[in-house]
Amino acid sequence: MIKGNRRLTKENRIFLTALALFVVVMIYRYFSRHMTEFNTTLYAFHYGYGFISRALLGSLWALIDWISPSDLMNYLSIYRFNEIMTLVYIIAFFLFFRCCLRNGAKEDMRNMRYLIIFLSIFAFPIFLCRMNFGRIDIFLFMITLGSLILLIKERVEWLIIPLCILAECLHHGFVFMNVNIILVLLLYKAIMKQEKRERRKYFVLFGIVFLTVSAFFLYFEFFSHADGEHIYEEVVDTATRISDTGDHYSRELVNHEILGEGVFMDEWKYHVANYIDLPIFLLFFFPYLLIAYHFFRNLLNRKMIKEKFAYGMVLLGPCTILPEMILKVDYGRYVYAVFFYYITIIMCLIVMGDRTVAIQLEATKQEVKKRVPCAIFFLVYPMAFMPLYDTAITMVDDLLRVWLFGGQQLVIY
Repeated sequence: MIKGNRRLTKENRIFLTALALFVVVMIYRYFSRHMTEFNTTLYAFHYGYGFISRALLGSLWALIDWISPSDLMNYLSIYRFNEIMTLVYIIAFFLFFRCCLRNGAKEDMRNMRYLIIFLSIFAFPIFLCRMNFGRIDIFLFMITLGSLILLIKERVEWLIIPLCILAECLHHGFVFMNVNIILVLLLYKAIMKQEKRERRKYFVLFGIVFLTVSAFFLYFEFFSHADGEHIYEEVVDTATRISDTGDHYSRELVNHEILGEGVFMDEWKYHVANYIDLPIFLLFFFPYLLIAYHFFRNLLNRKMIKEKFAYGMVLLGPCTILPEMILKVDYGRYVYAVFFYYITIIMCLIVMGDRTVAIQLEATKQEVKKRVPCAIFFLVYPMAFMPLYDTAITMVDDLLRVWLFGGQQLVIY
């Protein structure tokens, strides 16, 4: 079990208070107060139609509606529910940050706070903007954060299995975007633990989680659409009724999840925009790619094979997102998932007592400070790209793409 600072220091309490004020500013600045038809359409899916994909949230909402004396199958009720869930998402991050600050070693606290700030710049505004407010991703990230806390504290870790099943039922894309960090940490523990019994436990957990989420994904992707044609009209009617204006719904979402149709060609213009947006975004964030290269190059330069393998897995974990980037168009979400993965896994490894990672992070920071006169720039600079969106990555690359190459602007204000 991780041992560290069991009580928050005064410095860390002040830090979390300042971070909370930052979140209040983000809410004031970026909260759109609107849900798109894509995000309301999901509430029309439920298990009354069979064990279909992405139907857990709609099923729970239908149950709440059935219990409630009021009619909740309307836009305003769904909107209010998502306001509450967005607040819960923010609280989940603060619980994770608190866990890291309480259980980490004292000498790592400064770097831990830097990592928290960097992650917060992307984590808090993303689900406040118009296109992402009410996105089902907030539940996936909350489940992921809960799993990470269990892994850090090494308590009731078997709960990770049902949590991952719940996440798959919410959105089977969890297998690509979120479960990577859980699987990598389980395998990391299985490799790095000294006791044979502990290693066996984590290998078993890894195997069960991997096989379970894979099986659920395959079922939802290929076998859950058998009755799609029979329920299509009813789903469309409900989805239209609960939209903001009561006269539209997400055609692509219903066609894919209910009929099992591919939407790649329907979204081709967005693919083209993504293929231009991503290089522009990477150009702006090239300094961070250099920092990451320096960090992992030195981290992988270990003599022990098991360390090389463990850190190699940490490096390659986000490769699970590549199929999504090839087949889908929400590059803003995928970039956020990559940021979330790398920052949180480094935080977790440090809190778990990996001194190699902690020392290398400090060495990388010192190298940056030697080469850049004002290193705090690297924490301030990303604020110019807030928030990350969905199909568009940021407002900056979206505007530059339209200015340089023409085409449709994807950011909706």
